[in-house]
Amino acid sequence: MMAQQLGTVLYAMNQNPCDVQGKTVVVMGQGSAGLFWTYLLKRAGAERVIAADLSDARLAVAKQYGAGVCINAQQDDLLAAVNDLTNGEGADYVVEAVGRSETFLQSVDLVRTDGELMWFGLPSVDGNIPFQFQQFFRKRLKAISDYGSQDEPGAASFREALRL
Repeated sequence: MMAQQLGTVLYAMNQNPCDVQGKTVVVMGQGSAGLFWTYLLKRAGAERVIAADLSDARLAVAKQYGAGVCINAQQDDLLAAVNDLTNGEGADYVVEAVGRSETFLQSVDLVRTDGELMWFGLPSVDGNIPFQFQQFFRKRLKAISDYGSQDEPGAASFREALRL
């Protein structure tokens, strides 16, 4: 079961490569997908992985998976913390692995100018998510979404997940 989720995260990373070597990344949400993002981004060479979640228990696991900084977004101001850790610049790469309109919107605030966003969390609403395009545009952001690896020829990501 875990290989399926890990395979999906690997697939997203392989389909949308991003050089995180020596960079600061934020992973919003530390459920199974977010934890795998935390682990794989650290393994890919991210200098600082900032994990955010509402659960201290999940954040404790994120620490074991490679997060250098863990922020309980229910107790602390995530944006202020990220700005403090990055001297006001924002993170180089932000993964939204929650799937809520609030976190999609906040991901744009957390990333630096010319940064990259991975929108991985699947929204549970059928409606539109309000979006401030002007901020996105002015920051010259690159945003990517990815939805699963079920159609991947040869299931290479799942095989890689099993090897890990």
